[in-house]
Amino acid sequence: MHRPEHFDAMQPLAHSQMTVIKLHGDYADLEQRDTADELESYPEAQQRVLDRVLDEYGLIVCGWSADWDVVLVRAVEGTRSRRYPMFWSQYGAPGPAARRLTARHGAAVIEGMDADELFTDLVRKEACSRFEFLISMIAMDTPNEFRAYPWAGEFLLHSTWGWDDNGLSGSIAKEPSDTWPLVQAGAFEGSSERAQLVHAALVGWRNRNIRHI
Repeated sequence: MHRPEHFDAMQPLAHSQMTVIKLHGDYADLEQRDTADELESYPEAQQRVLDRVLDEYGLIVCGWSADWDVVLVRAVEGTRSRRYPMFWSQYGAPGPAARRLTARHGAAVIEGMDADELFTDLVRKEACSRFEFLISMIAMDTPNEFRAYPWAGEFLLHSTWGWDDNGLSGSIAKEPSDTWPLVQAGAFEGSSERAQLVHAALVGWRNRNIRHI
């Protein structure tokens, strides 16, 4: 979708396997946004969709300087996902706007990788598996045991999850601390001890349901 009228007629995000949104238009369309004035605001319908995406989904940011897209910076600044973490990859040194956004959202910063390197099959699989694991930890952090259900992803497979202290689970188990980005962003009530308990709960859920994985 790249024209304002597309957003009013779009299929609901939850019912679509994939949605491509070109916020600044398509290069083949004369209505694409290029200038600083054009990047000051979005049409109302487009802004609503953007706000919903930022509120309901996690973000993997790759190669965005955040220097020129004023309205997009404002949207990201004004919305903090309550559910999912943010990953931010930038090859060079981030500028002031990027540093501000990553600090505000407690983003996990990936340094020294361009898009070709970040989105190779191996890296994409590793990033997505980690993303699914962290999403599941957040989902499990609820007093209602009937709602404590993890993401149904490939991170649960033996080959990704690992054994003993090896693999993804063992790696993430060592991460929670007072400086962990998710804890600093307010997840797990800002407590590294709570994050460790949630990790243990996720491990327990997988052990109980291993025959179904």
